[in-house]
Amino acid sequence: MHQRSPKPSASLPQSDTLATIAARVKSLIRNTLLASPDFPRLYADVVISSAPNSNEAKTLAANYQKIIDRTNMPIHPNVKSCTHVKVTGVRCGSPALRGEQFCYFHQRMLRSVKTPPQSRLHPIALIEDEEAIQASLMEVINALLRNTIDLKRAELILRALHIAVKNARRARFTADSNMVKEVPEYPAPPTVASAAQKTDFDFPPVAALQQPLRRKPTFQELWKASKEELDSQAEARVGTAAPGCPGGPEVPGRSAPSTKTNPALDPTQPKPPVTERDSQKQKRAAR
Repeated sequence: MHQRSPKPSASLPQSDTLATIAARVKSLIRNTLLASPDFPRLYADVVISSAPNSNEAKTLAANYQKIIDRTNMPIHPNVKSCTHVKVTGVRCGSPALRGEQFCYFHQRMLRSVKTPPQSRLHPIALIEDEEAIQASLMEVINALLRNTIDLKRAELILRALHIAVKNARRARFTADSNMVKEVPEYPAPPTVASAAQKTDFDFPPVAALQQPLRRKPTFQELWKASKEELDSQAEARVGTAAPGCPGGPEVPGRSAPSTKTNPALDPTQPKPPVTERDSQKQKRAAR
């Protein structure tokens, strides 16, 4: 009986070994990533952060400024770039706003930008991500340096930003597919709420929350206010005294009280000479 020979197993050609295939895949991935202009900067950041003591990291760190300059080049030569120079001496290089010299971030920080009219939230209070927290912190520091905010208010804002930093990793304000597309029609609230309907969770209106914080008056302010009140009361009492009395109206035909002082009691006038009779009286009174 003739036996069939087993089928030869499929084997890779001798020229295409595993090392050659891995090298081809690596080259393909490298060429694909190099097509992105931001890949050199990303690669340098990853290598420097993961292996800072390697020779490759030292070489990339020495040429890091050249990599940034190449990746920050505008896409089109006619596109204006932001002219802001950072603390490190590096130009921002982001696309500038139309008709402006800075990008949106530096335009907002240096010259401010338009905000929606009648916005309910202040731009400092709009802390959606970690970058917004840093921007709010910059606003508070700027207000303290320019002395446009009191220390108590700045302390409360810094405490709120400290809480926001802790919650930034868990907070997500990104859009979701399940997000509503239209605001429901809610019934209008009652005009006057009865005392029975009010609860401990009734919040004050927004206008009341926007009022500035009240501070306790100082001792000098209280003293000045009390002095002004006493002066006003003294002026109001003028003319209420009886006629002829001090502070009251004058009586016709009666001369005003004499303002002359007794020369004997006036310390500014020279004393009269002491006679012999006066000296004898003083000695008798002394005995």
